[in-house]
Amino acid sequence: MSLIHVDKNSASQARTTKACHLMPCEIDYNGPAKVADYFDTSVRHDQGTVLSATFRGRPLSGKEMQLPDGYTGLLLKELHRPYSEEEERHLKVSHKFEQFTYWNLDAEPSINDKIHKALEWTHIAKTLHSPIESQENSNVSEPDK
Repeated sequence: MSLIHVDKNSASQARTTKACHLMPCEIDYNGPAKVADYFDTSVRHDQGTVLSATFRGRPLSGKEMQLPDGYTGLLLKELHRPYSEEEERHLKVSHKFEQFTYWNLDAEPSINDKIHKALEWTHIAKTLHSPIESQENSNVSEPDK
């Protein structure tokens, strides 16, 4: 297993992007793309908050998601491609985002989607890991020893 290093200083220089898409496929390409010219123009608002589009002839259903308060999304770029799985990897932050659109293939977005559940977990984790207030402490009894 290789180590992954992220250049923390690159985050302060990264540009903020308003158009970030999480696609339900693997695209064997890393580099700039004319998303605004070729993909964003096909996005339609269907029912309420559901978006629809096509990508390479396949129908997509999407939803715009806002990151929870206190969170910032980061797009990372690999500085050079490793020659082996064991080689250390070095990444830098290329863009930041506060919201993104996630897309499903052949299914409308729902609260059961993994990405939706992952974002909900941040709220649950905050509650679980926040300090217990003193008023609540007084209501908790010590277990019998």
